[in-house]
Amino acid sequence: MLLFVSSAQAESTYIIAGSLIDPLNATVINQPVIEIQNDRIVAVTSDGKLPDNVKVIDLGNATVLPGLADLHVHLTWNPSDFGYKGLAISATDEAVRAVVNARKTLMVPRAFFLRSKPASIRSNIRA
Repeated sequence: MLLFVSSAQAESTYIIAGSLIDPLNATVINQPVIEIQNDRIVAVTSDGKLPDNVKVIDLGNATVLPGLADLHVHLTWNPSDFGYKGLAISATDEAVRAVVNARKTLMVPRAFFLRSKPASIRSNIRA
């Protein structure tokens, strides 16, 4: 993949790693050089060569998965919910917690959650 960027752009940062998985093309790029400008990937090359005098982040042998985000969260859980204390949390409390924690997790404006309904609310009530 080769992209051309005008020289008027901001200074580039380069990331080097052992490999990069490209899910759009179903390929693995070995020894990638990833060019970043303004928090965006603007180029990926597979030759492992860097320009002189540039900022480099060396990830060693790590595999890079651009765009992959771990969205697995437990919105109704709090760290203090251990032991018997966790048994006393009602489905209503969990629904309220889910909205508060989702807002914190996603960092979106409050108005979004006032207009939105939760995708699902836990249906089983603890005895």
